[in-house]
Amino acid sequence: MGALAGQLVTHVLGGGGLSGASQPTAGGGASYLSRATDPSNYNPVASSLATGFQQNLTTQSRDITEYQANEQKIFDTATSAKQACSTSNSPQSGFIQAAIDGAAAGIAKATNAISRISSLSNKITSAQEAAASEQTTAITEVLTENQNFLNSNDIPTAGETATAALNAQDTGSATTSPSLYSSLKQISASCGRPII
Repeated sequence: MGALAGQLVTHVLGGGGLSGASQPTAGGGASYLSRATDPSNYNPVASSLATGFQQNLTTQSRDITEYQANEQKIFDTATSAKQACSTSNSPQSGFIQAAIDGAAAGIAKATNAISRISSLSNKITSAQEAAASEQTTAITEVLTENQNFLNSNDIPTAGETATAALNAQDTGSATTSPSLYSSLKQISASCGRPII
């Protein structure tokens, strides 16, 4: 495709002008303009774009799955702490419930995002298998849908992902700035049920 565009520029600037670019080439072949605008020449570019997009979706899915696992770890630990402290009427119950609610929201967001990514992956595969004349349009539609998804609040942000990773770290019994996970473990232990 790039070579055809280069030939078109050379042909237009080389003396034939625009009218020369639309004239058949020597020997009766298609004009430079016809070859440069022939949709069948776009298929390799569209296919390459779709392949790169599919790889990007795989990376996004992996990152969101990791985010989901971190949120699940907090949810499970907070739920255990809530059960451990249920009979002691712990003053930490509000903190524990906030951790449960936040993690549940993160898990739901990740689940929805993974589902959307799976749908986009299926659509890009279908677009790649579309007829040559429809392939570029089909791929463009999927890319537009993905851009709308990325601009929405339906996908965990980089900040949310980083926070979840920090919250899920086991900082042990550090008294200065323990992670959320470690704080929940300490609360559970203080209620008589250590989390191992």
